[in-house]
Amino acid sequence: MSDMTPHLRLEELVRHYAGAPAPAVDHVSLDLPKGALLALLGPSGCGKT
Repeated sequence: MSDMTPHLRLEELVRHYAGAPAPAVDHVSLDLPKGALLALLGPSGCGKT
């Protein structure tokens, strides 16, 4: 496995909550290499968990 190979890959991630009119996450794709940092930011109660 080379250093350029993604350690975490998401492809076309979609997340729906029951009763919601639209998806909370809609077709998100990303590659995170080993050692990368990712921050999910938003106000309290917005669904970051």
